[in-house]
Amino acid sequence: MQNYQFTLDSQNLKKAIPLALGLAIVLGIAVALIDFLGGVWGIVLVVAWAYVGLYFANLTLASGSKPQALNVGINGAILAAIAGILYDVISWVVIGIRYQNTVSDSIISLYFVETGIIGGLAAFAWYAYKTSAQ
Repeated sequence: MQNYQFTLDSQNLKKAIPLALGLAIVLGIAVALIDFLGGVWGIVLVVAWAYVGLYFANLTLASGSKPQALNVGINGAILAAIAGILYDVISWVVIGIRYQNTVSDSIISLYFVETGIIGGLAAFAWYAYKTSAQ
């Protein structure tokens, strides 16, 4: 059995965090302003969180380091989950302001798990695709 050790890629996470958090802020504010999109909004969010993972994988490739694909996927999941938490908080506040507290009283959400899975899978898949092509 092969020994696997996870390492937090802090260099690339520091480079990727501004894009991820900026995207979360924009989407969090836009969720209350663009309520006519309905089901299309879910597709927009999936594409946005997948892009966060893809962006992290591209930063890892550009840095020249050669981590395992699973490591890139876990780091991409962490990045997307952080962005998902920020999105969740901002959208909760913005919707509460717009609809005068008609949202639930609970801010606790597991949405960050979903965003982490989407971002992690995108980072893993893109990194594995790009490294297998070389």
